[in-house]
Amino acid sequence: MFSSNASAEPLEEWNKTYGGNGWENAYSVEQTSDGGFIFTGHTKSYGASWSDGWLVKTDSNGNELWNKTFGGLNRDDFSYVEQTNDGGYITAGYTYLSGDFLSSGWFVKTDSNGNEIWNKTIRGDDNYVAEFVQQTSDGGYILTGYSGTYDVSNIDYWVVKIDSQGNNLWDTTFTGTTDDFIKSIRQTSDGGYILVGSTRKSIAKDDTKAFLIKIDSNGNQIFNRTYEVKDSSWASSVFLTKDDGYIIVGETSSGDELIESLLIKTDSDGNQEWVKTFGNATKNIRTYDGQQTFDGGYILAGAIGSFIGDSGDTQWSNAIIIKTDSSGNEEWNITVGGDNNDWAYSIFQTTDGGYIISGFTDSYVTGFFNSGAWLIKIEGTDIDMQGEVENISIIAESNDSSNEKSTPGFEMMIAILSILIIFTLKGRYD
Repeated sequence: MFSSNASAEPLEEWNKTYGGNGWENAYSVEQTSDGGFIFTGHTKSYGASWSDGWLVKTDSNGNELWNKTFGGLNRDDFSYVEQTNDGGYITAGYTYLSGDFLSSGWFVKTDSNGNEIWNKTIRGDDNYVAEFVQQTSDGGYILTGYSGTYDVSNIDYWVVKIDSQGNNLWDTTFTGTTDDFIKSIRQTSDGGYILVGSTRKSIAKDDTKAFLIKIDSNGNQIFNRTYEVKDSSWASSVFLTKDDGYIIVGETSSGDELIESLLIKTDSDGNQEWVKTFGNATKNIRTYDGQQTFDGGYILAGAIGSFIGDSGDTQWSNAIIIKTDSSGNEEWNITVGGDNNDWAYSIFQTTDGGYIISGFTDSYVTGFFNSGAWLIKIEGTDIDMQGEVENISIIAESNDSSNEKSTPGFEMMIAILSILIIFTLKGRYD
C-alpha cells in the first residue's frame, strides 16, 4: 500500500536519549551497513575529563550496542563521524593536549567495534578545530577545519589530505583579512573537493556571507563563490546533487529580524540557481545539516525557538525537520521535543526512505545542567516507491502498440486469480 499524498507529514517512529547525569551531545549520525546507526559527539558522564570525544553504536531501533570515549584530562570533542570502507569509523573534532589552553584539530580512526587504530592531531600556534572528514576514492581521507580564536578577527580555514594510515600527503591553509569558518567538505566526481562555510569582516558587524569553494585534487582553488541573501548568511552543510550541482544549508537574517533557515541551490560551477528561506512569524529557525533525498527533493534539520546572542544560546527551542521538493518549495515540516531546549544537528536519509536525526535534548532528561545525546527516527513515506509504481504504469501504457483498450476489469481478474493461487498453495504446504 502506497501513500497517494506526496506532502503527507511522516510520523516519528522513536526517539531515544543516551548518556548519564552529565552533558551529552550527538553532533553527527549516519546509518551503518548493518542497518543500525553510529553517532558521535561528546560526553561528560563517561571518560576521564571535563568532556571526552564519544562514539556510540546502536541497532536499527536505537538500542545501544556499545559506546567508546576518547581523549585525555582536558576537553575533547567530536563533531563528525563516517563509516569507512573497512567497516570501521573515522571521526573529526578537537582536543586539548596540554596546559596552554590551545586546541588541536583531531581525527581518530577506529575498527568496527570502536577500538582506536590511529589518531592524528593538527596543531599550530593558535586554536585548531576540525569540523569534517570524508574518506576519499583512493582510500585516504580529506580533513578540514579552521584555526584562530572565535572572538578575535582573522580566522583561517585549512584542508589536509592524508592516506589511509593518517600520513600527510598535502595541506593548504587559506588566509585573508576576514574570519573564514569552514564547516563541510565533500569529494566531487572529478576527484576534486567542494567546501562550504562562512566569511565575515568583523565579529562586531552583521555582514557574514556564505561561501562555496572548489579545489582540485591537489588543493588548488578552482573557484570561490559567495552568497549574500540578507545582512548575515551562514552556511553549515554542503551536499552534491544528482545534476552535479550543490545544495547549501544554513541560516540568514538582517538586523533585529528573526533568523530564517537557508537553502541555496547552485550548478556545478557554483552559480546560484535559486535560494529559499523558511521562516516563522514569532520564532527563529536555524538549520545545520541537509541532503538531497531519494525523490530529488531536500531535507533539512535544525532548531526552532528563541535564540539569544551569537553563541547560539537559547531560551527555549525544539528540533525542526523541513522537507522540500526538487525546486526548494516546502512540502512539510515537523517539530520534535518537549518544554525545554531540544536541538537537531545532523540528518541522514535511511534505506527505508525515512530519516535519522541526532542532537541533544534537555526535555527528556532529569537534573539541572544536564542534557542527553538524542536520536530521532522518522518513518519513510513511501513517496519514492509510489513514484516507481507510477513510472511503471506510464511505461506500460506507452509501449502498448494496440489502439484498443483492454477489457474492463481484466487486470483486476488476473490479480484476484493470483491471490487465490497463492492462498491455495499456502494451504497445501502449511
